[in-house]
Amino acid sequence: MNVLGNFSKFSTSEIISIVFYAVFWLIIATQISPKEYGEIQFVIAIASIGCGISIFGSGSSLTVLISKNENVQSTIVFISTIIGIVCFVITYFLMNRIDLAILILSMIFYNIGGNILQGRQEYGKLLFYNIIQKLIFIII
Repeated sequence: MNVLGNFSKFSTSEIISIVFYAVFWLIIATQISPKEYGEIQFVIAIASIGCGISIFGSGSSLTVLISKNENVQSTIVFISTIIGIVCFVITYFLMNRIDLAILILSMIFYNIGGNILQGRQEYGKLLFYNIIQKLIFIII
């Protein structure tokens, strides 16, 4: 296995996605007021909390267990999805914002997908996955 090649693909995807995010947030910061910028950050923070609760520990577990050829992927994804749906419902009724609830589910599936690709050591696909993930986030 070409360790340097895999590392460069993984690093490239992370660097490109960070650049996309940086450019996006710099452009947004110039276009909206500080209050609106703060509200966007608040919504993303709430979604991150729901996502973190839903995938707590499952990301690393998926990566390690898939790389060891253990067949627990569907179980971990199912449990994370059920917890994510509960967070979806709670967030929707507390905040009354469907976009926030959908963002939680999207973040869960993005994180799980990335961890599955890392566990399978498919770094070429992970490169495109990360770039597409960031572009979808920016478009939404």
